[in-house]
Amino acid sequence: MVFQVLQHTPNTKETLGSVKEYLNIGGELSVTAYAHSFYPWYHFITKHLSFRQVYWLVKFFLPIRYTGQKLLYNLNLKFLSKVWGHMFHFIDPRDTYFLTMIGKMNDWPMGQMYNKNKDQKMLFWEIVINTFDTITPNYTNGLTLTEMKRELEENTYTDINVWGKSGTRAKAKR
Repeated sequence: MVFQVLQHTPNTKETLGSVKEYLNIGGELSVTAYAHSFYPWYHFITKHLSFRQVYWLVKFFLPIRYTGQKLLYNLNLKFLSKVWGHMFHFIDPRDTYFLTMIGKMNDWPMGQMYNKNKDQKMLFWEIVINTFDTITPNYTNGLTLTEMKRELEENTYTDINVWGKSGTRAKAKR
């Protein structure tokens, strides 16, 4: 399984070819990637941050982001709640913390984990790791569904199944 790593490699097609060598004949590859490449305005600065620096950014800005979103959401100003969240998009880019806390991620691993143990520290660490992954990589080579299928075909994978809406998912066999 290659989960949210492919887009952080310099050449996704070469990576898919290299990974194939490690599969048994008939073995299955399961892969996810961003749906597109992205370069937010802050990326030229943040990609040089250390894990410790990202930790402190999240520790400082996540309460500001969450408190504003929660207040506006509870006042039934959901559009403004989204705007507030977008102002702090560089912290928790997938909005995992807020969505988990309002019960909108119950079907996702983070929501399930939180609902099971109510451990806000563990959820916070997920936000730090997720933020680090999103704002610091040297490469953000996402693939559309068509591009993923083409790259798997060019690497002679078989039984290719590609799907996704907010990201690209695929399964294929060697």
